[in-house]
Amino acid sequence: MENQNQFNLILQGIQDLQQKTSGFYNIEQRVYRLEESFSLLTTQIKVLETHQDSDKENWNKLDLHKDRIRKAEEFIGLIEKIPGGLTSILVGLIIFQFMIAVTSDVLVRSLGFKEVIEIVKPN
Repeated sequence: MENQNQFNLILQGIQDLQQKTSGFYNIEQRVYRLEESFSLLTTQIKVLETHQDSDKENWNKLDLHKDRIRKAEEFIGLIEKIPGGLTSILVGLIIFQFMIAVTSDVLVRSLGFKEVIEIVKPN
């Protein structure tokens, strides 16, 4: 009977030891998972810090160019106020160029610059 009690005590001690060992193993696995998660998080934080630095640089560049942007906005505003907008400006430039070409041709022919006509005229 005493042997039976000793055997039961030993068996109970072994079971307790197995439970504690499995508990330690579970804790060890959790610690390992936490370390992996921590390393992944630190990597992501470093990436975010890099992006944040890049964003800060872009905001600083934007601050430097605010005056140019405002001047461009004012110029665009002036163009938008013209009836017809950019189309009217382009048509006006084409008409102006045509008027210059006609005027120069009339002047060359009326003043008798035949040398200019011969140089410009294709063979």
